[in-house]
Amino acid sequence: MSFKSRFAFGLVAAAGLATAAWAIDPPTNIMQIDRAKAKTTFDAKCASCHDHPNDRIPSREAISGTGPDNIVRALSEGVMKPMAAGLSNADIEGVAVYLTGTMPLPRAPAGPDSQPLTTANSKANTNASPWPMVAATRVARV
Repeated sequence: MSFKSRFAFGLVAAAGLATAAWAIDPPTNIMQIDRAKAKTTFDAKCASCHDHPNDRIPSREAISGTGPDNIVRALSEGVMKPMAAGLSNADIEGVAVYLTGTMPLPRAPAGPDSQPLTTANSKANTNASPWPMVAATRVARV
């Protein structure tokens, strides 16, 4: 097999792997974001507070300075989740792009175990700690 054939095969294989990795949740291209819809979403859901900031409500400029990943996190699982009720993931990403001009990183899939350090043995041991050295150095207060 010639070098050109191996190189072409490698490119095709790499493209196939990349496509397979994106089959579950393909990354959104920044050009695919409907900025007019994102502006409408921001105006409807966010502007009434963030266009009139106070000591507890950050301004639009302050929010945009945190970056798109923090905006997505706040809207999808953070303190702003109740206010983002009814928004799709695409709507949330759109608002993040509208505010920052950059795409958030792709979301990592949730792992199978949210508390991997918890063991079946911890129920039997009331002084159990996920860090054994911490549990071993605990001293009873007198």
